Amino acid sequence: MDDKHPGQVEDITAPGGDPAIANGDGIWLKRAAEANSAATTYMESSVLNQWDDNIDNFRSRNDAKEGSKNRKKMFRPKTRSALRGHEAALATALFSNNDLVAVGPSDKNNKLQAVSAKINAALLQHRLEKTIPWYQTVLGAYQDTLVYGLVVSKCYWRYEPAPEENFVPRQGPDGQTELDAEGFELWELGPDEALVDKPVINLLSPENFRFDPNADWRNPVEDSPYLIEHIPMYAADVMSRMALSEANSKTGEPPWHTYSLAQILAAGLQSATDNKQTRDAREGDREDPRDMGGPSEFTPVWVHFNIYREEGVDMAYYTLGTTLMLSDPVPLTDIYKHGREVYTIGVSTIESHRNYPSALTELGGNIQREINLLADQRYDNVRLVLNKRYFIRRQGNVDLAALRNNRPGGGIFVDNPNEDVNVIQTPDVTSSSYAEQDRLNQDMDELMGTFSPSSIQSNRAMNETVGGMNLMSSGANSSQEYIMRTFIETWVEPVLRTLAKLEQYFETDETILSVAASKAEIPQRSTKNGPMMDRLIQQDLNITVNVGLGNTNPEQKLERLMMAVNTAGNMPQMGERTDWPEVAKEIWAYAGFGDGERFVMTKEKQKEGQQPAPPPEVMIKQAEMKARAEMEQARQAHEMQMLQMRLQQEGQQQIAEMNTRRELELIKLSETSGIKLEELRAKMDIESSKNKTLREIEALKASLMSREFAIKMKMGSGI
Repeated sequence: MDDKHPGQVEDITAPGGDPAIANGDGIWLKRAAEANSAATTYMESSVLNQWDDNIDNFRSRNDAKEGSKNRKKMFRPKTRSALRGHEAALATALFSNNDLVAVGPSDKNNKLQAVSAKINAALLQHRLEKTIPWYQTVLGAYQDTLVYGLVVSKCYWRYEPAPEENFVPRQGPDGQTELDAEGFELWELGPDEALVDKPVINLLSPENFRFDPNADWRNPVEDSPYLIEHIPMYAADVMSRMALSEANSKTGEPPWHTYSLAQILAAGLQSATDNKQTRDAREGDREDPRDMGGPSEFTPVWVHFNIYREEGVDMAYYTLGTTLMLSDPVPLTDIYKHGREVYTIGVSTIESHRNYPSALTELGGNIQREINLLADQRYDNVRLVLNKRYFIRRQGNVDLAALRNNRPGGGIFVDNPNEDVNVIQTPDVTSSSYAEQDRLNQDMDELMGTFSPSSIQSNRAMNETVGGMNLMSSGANSSQEYIMRTFIETWVEPVLRTLAKLEQYFETDETILSVAASKAEIPQRSTKNGPMMDRLIQQDLNITVNVGLGNTNPEQKLERLMMAVNTAGNMPQMGERTDWPEVAKEIWAYAGFGDGERFVMTKEKQKEGQQPAPPPEVMIKQAEMKARAEMEQARQAHEMQMLQMRLQQEGQQQIAEMNTRRELELIKLSETSGIKLEELRAKMDIESSKNKTLREIEALKASLMSREFAIKMKMGSGI
């Protein structure tokens, strides 16, 4: 560390204090200082004060400067409650399914891209579950957009090689270790071992990132002529980075110039005040850890990473504050292969033509203030009702200390109780105060897109029906879904696309690649073939998140899914084309059981549960027996049918014969009795009708007796 970059110790500054570093460093320092000054001035004048108010509302902290110090300072945490509701809705929408990301081919007819999509999906899933704290990261990013209006993140590949070189035994063409003439193993320099070799997604404090305020509001990272990231680092870490004499072998990070500890502290502490205002508001009454202790190796200093566009090329370099060059300017793609995509700015509220849009906390700030003032006044009124104020005669002989100490059982010495002290009567709080409170709560819920129990209580006429509840919640749900979808479109999906590119370019972990290949059903030997694996991974893909509008209520999501599945299933040929395992995974996810994998039998379990197939000769014999059984069953059915037809014919013939005999008997009876045949037939019909009626009456009596007997048996009495 004794070697010094030319002109970096004695020639740090000119006598007048302006940068005067030799070899062209001065112009780059001047550019960095001017850009940082312009962006910081705009931020301090137009952004930071509003951020402080937003942080106070988020942390449910009243402004101590407002009102008298003797008045009660109430804070009803409506802002924090609303933001927690939005965060819970996002967590439900993003993490109800175990598949955190959906990867598909750009060309659905390209089989190579289809295989690549499966591999990349497995790689992203592994990284998001194992090495990246994705749950905390995505909810923290969402919280930043709700409090500050935007979130700034940095997605890059972090690689730190081992401090010592890696030597491995030399392998011969036959795969055996080579030996020297004396029989000792020959060694060679192997691949670099890494202390850290993984992708990283860092959330930057919004005040630690600078871009031109005039940049395009839709994509300021791409449009701004400069970008500056303020990086807090310990002085010891800066010195360790200076000790590396070569660029990073994997990522291309350039080496840093060498300075003494005193120079590092002097330059790195100069810009500490640029970011202090928002840090203090965020920490509240806590002491900033960066201000604790004297200057030492563990003192945090500020390193700036500057990106400056010159003649259409992004040049990147590190500075210590704005006074010392830490690295030489190089093209940004030499450090980060994907250029400015390393940074992503996301929002949850769209305000056209504003680079710093209003946060949800800011939108509800005025109503939150009115709610707090109303609560303060109501509390003061209650205190005055319970602890009266008094008119006290000047120069009266009154025990003022006892009067102020108004406690039960106390006494006050006065000369003339009727004239020396008079009580000021304060009326109690009226119902209008609570009605105003309800209206303010409703206005804030509507503005911030929440559906709280207070809104239900205030709308008694509607919440008595399920339809009324659905009507009240539908507006809040649509607002939540709009904010959520905006955040996903502007931050979540761009970050995941950058992460996928990093995996395609830098992933070399054989274990992770092997797991991904297994999930994609690719032979394991393919992972040993570097060029083949690179070709499989590095394909053009579509990266999306499994979230759409209408996903804040799992029950409603399940109802809509089933409606869509049933409708599609009734369409021609859609049932065969539906991916039923994916549908089942969504159903289990909406029910709260992840992808339901533990409830579904794998192919191996299905094979274990199946009986082994019998030999071919047994199968032939079983088929013959089944055929004979079916023929015998058909023969018996035919014989039964023929028997029924014969019996039916015989029965009809007997009925005809009986009718004929009856007519003959009637004719004979008519001739012998002298009664006409028509009268005899009528008389016989009447008798037959009477007999039928008697039979029906007897049957009804028997039925009633049977029912009565059953009832008595059941009741257990009267038998």
